Amino acid sequence: MDYFEQLVHEIDGFSFSGWDFSYITETGRMQEGPVKWNYYSRIRPYLYTAERLLDLGTGGGERLAAFSPLPGETYATEGYKPNVEIAKRNLEPLGVTVVEVDGDEGPPYNSNLPFDDNFFDLITDRHEAYCPQEIYRILKDDAHFITQQVGSLSIANLIQLFDSKTLKFQTGT
Repeated sequence: MDYFEQLVHEIDGFSFSGWDFSYITETGRMQEGPVKWNYYSRIRPYLYTAERLLDLGTGGGERLAAFSPLPGETYATEGYKPNVEIAKRNLEPLGVTVVEVDGDEGPPYNSNLPFDDNFFDLITDRHEAYCPQEIYRILKDDAHFITQQVGSLSIANLIQLFDSKTLKFQTGT
């Protein structure tokens, strides 16, 4: 049995509930500490000087609302229909204009946003797919685009490793 298989076998023996990671923190295999890069702390300084903000793919607007107070003109886009009404309910009381956008069938995503050229001082995008040319078009000169792109492809190698290990364990090879 290799080291990885030993760890998997060991973890199967633990009872896990909630967010109690003591079974790995007490062994020194995991250490908790401050996050080196925080989406909110990166965006907050730019909000003080932005006059027009766009949040791409706002979801239900909960994350954007956490930045209140927001710039005088703040917009949010959402393409997932069930979230549009939730976003409006959460954001319109804060003065945010929620814009429903059509979900594109395929790349490039968000390639035809309903905003004028050179319109925004700041565009934020936590996880939404975007079209670089469109961001360039609607962003003012010397403005900022801040994104945190995290998705299944970000950890493709890890997923592939676990898929092959799972297959190995299931087949007994």
